[in-house]
Amino acid sequence: MKALGMTLLLCCFALACQPQGQTKPESKDVPNSQDAKAQDDAIEIPKNVVGSYLVCALRQEAKADMLEAQYGCRLSDSSTGKKLDVGGLALVWRASDEHVMIDELSSNPIYQALYTVRGASLENIQATVQGLEVAAELRTKSGSLIPLKRDKLQAVLKPALVLEDFEAPIVRQQSIQRDNPGSL
Repeated sequence: MKALGMTLLLCCFALACQPQGQTKPESKDVPNSQDAKAQDDAIEIPKNVVGSYLVCALRQEAKADMLEAQYGCRLSDSSTGKKLDVGGLALVWRASDEHVMIDELSSNPIYQALYTVRGASLENIQATVQGLEVAAELRTKSGSLIPLKRDKLQAVLKPALVLEDFEAPIVRQQSIQRDNPGSL
């Protein structure tokens, strides 16, 4: 009986003296929620996406009678300069100004996003465009975003013709139009 009492006393003492903050090690068979989120976010970004570059073009210029400008943006393949095929990746396009409308395009052959800038005046639109940053991000399965490319719109701007956007309103206004006789 005395030995049993001594054993119980030692067990109680061992439990009471366990260092604070230590917990029972978790089983490796059941991932915790942080491990599951890390696995969802552990997306291997394809090399062609990492090596791509961000490029945009002015599609429609704002005018006094139409206070709206439109820019098309895409990730371009570093070797061909063409619109990058991102496969099944979920791209999300962002702008640094919350008043800029963004249409994400999936089937457009030239752009992946269209940015529409509206304002109360031409000066207002020009000021917005001067400070506007555009960004492409990758959405993971868990919903978090991984930044891919981000730059000032003015720094990545090319003429629409360079991107082979022959249907851009700015290009059509400066070219011969079959449906508008007498156009330039």
